[in-house]
Amino acid sequence: MDTLEQSNNTGELIAILAAAQDAPENVTLHIITDSQYAINGIHKYGQKIERLGYIDTANREIVKAIRASLRMRPGDTYFEKVKGHSSNVGNDGADALAGTGAVREEYDNINLAIPTDYDIEGAEFIGLTQAQLYRGIREKLEKLLKPRRGAVVWLDIIRWAVKEKTETFPTDRTIWRAIRHPDIDRKVRAYLYKTIHNTNKVGEYWEKIPGFEGRAKCPQCDNRIESVEHIMTECTGTGQQTIWKLADDLLTKKNIDIKNQSIGGILGCALPQFKLATGRPNKALNRLYTIIMTESLYLIWIIRCEWIIENMGDPDKILSEQEITRKWMHRINRRLRLDQIMSTKQQYKWKKVSRKLVLETWQGVLNNEENLPTDWTQIRGVLVGTGVGMRPPGRNR
Repeated sequence: MDTLEQSNNTGELIAILAAAQDAPENVTLHIITDSQYAINGIHKYGQKIERLGYIDTANREIVKAIRASLRMRPGDTYFEKVKGHSSNVGNDGADALAGTGAVREEYDNINLAIPTDYDIEGAEFIGLTQAQLYRGIREKLEKLLKPRRGAVVWLDIIRWAVKEKTETFPTDRTIWRAIRHPDIDRKVRAYLYKTIHNTNKVGEYWEKIPGFEGRAKCPQCDNRIESVEHIMTECTGTGQQTIWKLADDLLTKKNIDIKNQSIGGILGCALPQFKLATGRPNKALNRLYTIIMTESLYLIWIIRCEWIIENMGDPDKILSEQEITRKWMHRINRRLRLDQIMSTKQQYKWKKVSRKLVLETWQGVLNNEENLPTDWTQIRGVLVGTGVGMRPPGRNR
């Protein structure tokens, strides 16, 4: 399932599309909007995006339909940018109608059809970078591939879990893009990709291999068939209870409750929708949530693999709560230290993180924070506030 994403940007574009389709063709169309995103995509950078074949462009179907509708109209079209929430009667009225539409149970049928003569396909090679060309080829090939049945199931599980928490309904494209975000560790990205594609070697995978059927069952939980959900939310040997308790204790300091998370909510943790009082996304809070959740779920997977593969599921080799806590603290403080480095080191400029964003991300969750300077990014030994040190467990420590 891959429908239009329910977001502010999508709604703004759909409103413009409706105006372009419904207005009489010969009249001058005056579009007043507070969305710079819409103006940029349709007008300011519209021709450039069109020449690039809409490669890697969000909401491409809507933008293409809008540009085609405007091109078909003999009348002129003007765009005017207004400031949002500034007592503009038309803009405030549109916001009120948008709020009413957001709680409707029925979906609108959006006409994205484009007459053949106005449907501009392909991209101009001149001006394309190698990266853009690669993405364009990949997008074309993806349309020809049949999706894995397991991936379709997991994407729907994640989609509905996100919908329940955030009232947004992410598309497949949005979910895939979210797990590739640079705030997520590269190894965690690879794990999420394999998990959603249902290619991890757990549970039913082993039942199909003669001689290895026993590996399908969890040796700690009454030989239950192992699954991603079992590993992350049920198993008593993976340390998941301790890890999610630690993550909840930390995020509670930012008024986030993650108790009783479903597996869809856990795997959809790259799609948080926390907002500021102004209604804008809270980048720092969303970032902290994604970091804590992804690092926690990947640690559970690591502990499970070490116990099952290296220690053959030996119940005597299950880690203690103290060992699990130290491992978790080590991973979180490692990410904190990495943020410090990325915000200060010039040699990492190509992937530098804003110092302001780093400070806001970790604000309120640090140890002894009241005694730290306003800018602590260059101070070694800054830790998250649970009182446990950075060092991982190990011999002679």
